[in-house]
Amino acid sequence: MGHHKGFTERGVLVMKLSVESANKFYKTFVYCDSKSAKLFKVNKIPFHRIVVVDWLDEYDFPNWGLAKLETMLHQTEPYIHIDFDTILTKKFEPRTDDITWGYGEINLVQSNTLTYEVIDHLNLYYDVAKKYEEYKTFDYSQIANASTIIVNSPHPIGDVIKEVKQRIIDYKDIISPQMNMFIEQFIFFQLIKSKSYISNSFLSTSDYNDLNVYWMYEIQKQNNIFDKFINNGFIHWPNMNDISDNMFDYFYKRFIDTLNLIDNRDTKIIQNSII
Repeated sequence: MGHHKGFTERGVLVMKLSVESANKFYKTFVYCDSKSAKLFKVNKIPFHRIVVVDWLDEYDFPNWGLAKLETMLHQTEPYIHIDFDTILTKKFEPRTDDITWGYGEINLVQSNTLTYEVIDHLNLYYDVAKKYEEYKTFDYSQIANASTIIVNSPHPIGDVIKEVKQRIIDYKDIISPQMNMFIEQFIFFQLIKSKSYISNSFLSTSDYNDLNVYWMYEIQKQNNIFDKFINNGFIHWPNMNDISDNMFDYFYKRFIDTLNLIDNRDTKIIQNSII
């Protein structure tokens, strides 16, 4: 429903990378509608389990993030959510907070740097907020990215998602990437932060989370930068459709090589433990 990746040729390749990387550290489950389940099977996306749920088949979710939030609402045990354009390179360290976001899409508290790119990105949220919300009450200094979320306390987080659903009734049917991000990331994070009884944190405060167009060009100039992304433990690849075929192939191969290195490392660990 308007998602810019989905079951395109590149989208399927990166889905496989994402799930294969997660499978190295966790059991992977996907909750989906029946049409998506067929596509996952046809395209051989290697989940440990595909679960078809009737409420995803029976209801329309105008913005794709709403289905994601609805799925999170239905969880009753601790879980990790991973977007299909996120590749894991390590198992996450244990977390104690109720909810941990992968990183701050905007994190002026941590960086103390205000660049043009940050202003431009903030304007996306500010523009939507001033049309549909009491925007002056919001704190724009931190905005979570929702590509990776670790939830230790599903019930209070579920209660906040119920609150999100009530709050957005008047504008949830406005379909756009900007509105989707506003609902899925901005409003959700703002409400989480407003609850003193819910602890939240960022998993990473590094600069090496988003493999965006800027970093892809920088990596081709300075090869060792890619290692910093690998060492961060997880990599969000949001701009896979904004690059040439040659550049996509280059980074896709780098990811395949990284996953093979993880396999080789684990094999050595097993062999050493046997010895």
